[in-house]
Amino acid sequence: MKVKIDIVLGLICSGKTTFINYLLKSGQIEDETIVIIQSENGRTGIDNSSDENKIIVVNGEASKLMIEEAVSKYSPDRIIIEQNGMLQRDKLIKIFDDTDMRKKCRINKVINTIDSEKQKMYMLNLGNITAEHIYSSNIIILNKTQHMNKNDISYIIRKIRLINETARIFKCKSLDNLMKDLEEENISVEKQRLIFKRKNIIFLLFLLFIISYLTTEVLISAGIRFKSIDFSGFSMFNTIFISMLIQGFPFLLVGTILSSIIQIFISTDTIIKLFPKNNFLACLTASLSGFFFPVCDCGSIPLAKGLIKKGVPISAAITFMLAAPILNPISIMSTLYAFSGMPIAAVYRAAAGIIISVAVGLIMRFYSAKDIIEINDDIVECQCGFCNNSYDSDRSIILKIGDVFIHAGEEFFSVGKFMVIGALLSSVIQTLILHSYINYIPKSRISSLIIMMCFAFLISVCSTSDAFIAKGFLNQFPLGSIMGFLVLGPMIDMKNTILLMGSFKKSFALKLIFIVFLVTFTLLINISL
Repeated sequence: MKVKIDIVLGLICSGKTTFINYLLKSGQIEDETIVIIQSENGRTGIDNSSDENKIIVVNGEASKLMIEEAVSKYSPDRIIIEQNGMLQRDKLIKIFDDTDMRKKCRINKVINTIDSEKQKMYMLNLGNITAEHIYSSNIIILNKTQHMNKNDISYIIRKIRLINETARIFKCKSLDNLMKDLEEENISVEKQRLIFKRKNIIFLLFLLFIISYLTTEVLISAGIRFKSIDFSGFSMFNTIFISMLIQGFPFLLVGTILSSIIQIFISTDTIIKLFPKNNFLACLTASLSGFFFPVCDCGSIPLAKGLIKKGVPISAAITFMLAAPILNPISIMSTLYAFSGMPIAAVYRAAAGIIISVAVGLIMRFYSAKDIIEINDDIVECQCGFCNNSYDSDRSIILKIGDVFIHAGEEFFSVGKFMVIGALLSSVIQTLILHSYINYIPKSRISSLIIMMCFAFLISVCSTSDAFIAKGFLNQFPLGSIMGFLVLGPMIDMKNTILLMGSFKKSFALKLIFIVFLVTFTLLINISL
């Protein structure tokens, strides 16, 4: 078996030895014989007290002869090379390009440890050396981030990504806490992998469904019939599902682009200046602001929290959060288009959105910031990189235009899946459930309104395209019940509930959800549309 080679790069005092000690104690390489080649001796020494490993430390610059001697003398499972940051990286890498060395060893990982506090200076004065380290690395560790602000860290990460797009980057607050921080990062990575696996499962199930559907269509087109199976519903499903996607995706795309322009080019401080001090006027202004400042779906809740922390009245912030998705110009346009011949539906939706958001906002005025925001500020923020405080608002216009398209693309694919899932569920329900059991669904206004509100909560579809799904139910439910779907969904759905739970105190989030449900139901059940 070939000997694994781990190379640890980094300038002086960047944490190379500390990382090696972490690796020895982590349990990831237990029961291995390890040779550590150190080309420099820093303030920290190798801790070879581990009972699980046999550790041999060799001092000197790594060379082909030294590595061959270590392999023949100690027969190690792994060789860890701690490389002096000023030595040539290419010279070390080329050792393992030798034919004889390839038979004995293989490079497993290249780790680059970086002193974040000094990295800007190093990039200016030692640009070629730091770039070489970054380019060669599989793992990059940013040390000493505890005294740095988010903008500086984001700047360093962007510079790293320009050189190496694929390396895993870990942020550690200090060398002393390196082990703990890396373990937390590893847990985070494992969670992301689990989410990725779940997404793959969902994708495979959807792909299996599409293949099954297309196979059935081919069989029907070929005139093949099965006595025990009725395929008549597939044509109806196909018509409903495809029409929803064709009609909805253009509005979703335009909506994400406009939303991204607002998110990138207009600062939070600009929005704050719009709100009067009077609670009612502030709520009314906040509800109408959604028309002029349509924020992205992933940023509406973090933005509301940011407004509260900057002194905007809680009533206005909550009103803006609830009304913005409904008053979004693209949402209004898509409603007009979906309900062509019935423009009053868009008017009802906008009016109901304003009334409900203002009413809920005024109820929320009795809460204070400390009642709704966690004191430790341990929240779940939008991870798109543009909706939080780490975004560099001083970037040039050209770079911001690029950010708009990056953000719009991420947002489109992020919320697009909810559009597909919503259209799929709606098509299945209309084709199978409503078509077969329409006579058993209660026809009363109360029951039909509750059904549509619950449906809006569960499918979590984007507000710029939900009108096309709602239109499909117009033959089964009255317009008043359809309004429950169009108004409640953009305000509170399953997706937003998860983000609310992470951004605010859970008790407040549950109260807000209940109040939105209650106010929406009370308003819509008492008007006749």
